[in-house]
Order: sequence, then C-alpha cells, then structure tokens
Amino acid sequence: PAIVSYLNRIESTVMRIAKIVSGLRSFARDGEHDPFAMTSAEAVVSETLELCRNKIDNMGIEFELHLPPKDVFFECRSVQISQVLLNLFNNALEAAQE
Repeated sequence: PAIVSYLNRIESTVMRIAKIVSGLRSFARDGEHDPFAMTSAEAVVSETLELCRNKIDNMGIEFELHLPPKDVFFECRSVQISQVLLNLFNNALEAAQE
C-alpha cells in the first residue's frame, strides 16, 4: 500500500514535469510567424500558470485564480499570449516578494 502511494506520487510528479517542459518548449519559441488560431482562454491561462506554480508554492503565496469558462475562445498566437501572461505572473510574484 505505501509503495503504491509513492508510485502514484512519482507518476504525478513526472506528468507535471512533462507538462512544464512542454510549456517551456512552446514558450521559448518566438511565435511571431505562427498563424493565428482559435484558442481556449482557459487553456492558455492555466497552461501558463503551470509554469509559475512551483515558484508560487515555494514562496508560500496564496494564489486564487478565476479561470475563464472553458467555452471562451479567441483568435491569437497562443505562444505570444502565454509570454505576456508569464511576464505578468512573474512581475506580480516579484512585487509580492518585496
């Protein structure tokens, strides 16, 4: 039973790391030449926040986010929107640290 619990935690951590790495790969690209595409507002916000989640948790910041409804879409270059959101999240975290 204890081993199953540890394995579940390991699997969960590995999945989270894979998601972060995927997000970082996406974020690291310029995205300037990406075509505009219909994008879920909820997905772009939650995926970007996942890149900051560890920092938020380590800083002990209580963070409450009200995500947009899942059926809200807009046309954009999602990589560029993620870059803007990540900058906003990081600026907010730095301001909270002071």
